[in-house]
Amino acid sequence: MTNTQQLIQDAMDRAVERGEVAGANMLAVQHGEERWYAESGMRSIERGEKMTRDTIFRLYSQTKPVTGTAAMILVERGLVDLGAPVSEYLSGFKGQRVTTEFAAASGADDRLSNDVPTDQAGSTGSAAGDGERTVPAAREVTVKDLLTMTSGIPYGDASFEAGRLVGKVFDELDGRLHGPNPMGTVELANRLGQCPLRFQPGSHWMYGTSADIIGAIVEVVSGKRFGDFLHDEIFEPLGMDDTAFYVPQGKLGRLAAVYDNPNNPIDPANAGGPLREVVIDHLGVEYAPIADPAYQAGGAGLKSTIDDYAKFARMLLNGGEYGGERILHPLTVRMMTSGALSKRHFPDFEEWQPGCSYNTFMRIVKEPGKSIMVSHKGEYGWDGWLGTYFINDPAADSTFLLNIQLTNIGTSPLVRKVKNIVNTHLS
Repeated sequence: MTNTQQLIQDAMDRAVERGEVAGANMLAVQHGEERWYAESGMRSIERGEKMTRDTIFRLYSQTKPVTGTAAMILVERGLVDLGAPVSEYLSGFKGQRVTTEFAAASGADDRLSNDVPTDQAGSTGSAAGDGERTVPAAREVTVKDLLTMTSGIPYGDASFEAGRLVGKVFDELDGRLHGPNPMGTVELANRLGQCPLRFQPGSHWMYGTSADIIGAIVEVVSGKRFGDFLHDEIFEPLGMDDTAFYVPQGKLGRLAAVYDNPNNPIDPANAGGPLREVVIDHLGVEYAPIADPAYQAGGAGLKSTIDDYAKFARMLLNGGEYGGERILHPLTVRMMTSGALSKRHFPDFEEWQPGCSYNTFMRIVKEPGKSIMVSHKGEYGWDGWLGTYFINDPAADSTFLLNIQLTNIGTSPLVRKVKNIVNTHLS
């Protein structure tokens, strides 16, 4: 039989040779022991630096499961109530309203029309539609709505009114990012709360900024900056020494470059390749922050290494404990990794994530036959805008991670190919 390590290495090398990615690394762990590690290509073509195991990656949406874990720590302590209105923690969520644009155009039971392949913020367009009709929310958005992305709070998207108004808030966030008065985590959340929802709370599923609002709730309830809470309660106990919302100057040389996706570039001039580095602040997240930012994005801001994130993933797989440190109770982890979507939510979710449900900012495989990867029932995890990916497989007691830095990619073809190799070669 062909050596599994060689199959993995060949798949990664082909992606590099074809110019699909600049570089990548991957790790598979089973029963607490490393099974396979591989790396290929460059973390920086321009600097002539090869990919290494200690390379630091921007996680973008792979930040979200960490944020969900932080919220559940506070739930266990009786400090956050999943059924509570968000307005109990953030005043900007009082008296929310819902745009009628979606209901009038589509009907209450129709599928959402917005695209959800990445956490890319759309352009905001003009303010001409600000006066469009809204109605009062039938009920308040709850913490549980945020954790399941059923809140109705979108990312910026110029194609509908709620998205246009959220996009304007993110435009201001970006505009103040390098100035003397940057927007903070709680301020952003309250500003988002003042925007109208796209649909009535709980009535649909839609990928959006809910994790950023959870980060602000953690900050308000704990009395600590969100990043400090993550450090004290998760990163330090688990030994995740290279994970934070910024990269200290002494570690900056390990931060991978970001390359524009030739098939879906940010800069149209990069369409069709070859790979070019693109230095861009995105969703209020600075390209290479060397100091703790004012806005600590619960949905997009963390940087980490493959070994650091493996510790977090293994903590979840072990029922909330890793290396003798208990972060969560096993019952909490079982709840987090059980599907939370109802029948009414699946039309909004199933084409993007076939065979899966969703909870606490993670997909959970429910019907492996519908998946586009070889999967076990019960696998859970998430990925990021630049192609970082992790999955836990309780049936195999395994964790799989793969990291790249390519814009607008999400779950990449490389992830699917390597994951299929790994899943079919685990004992």
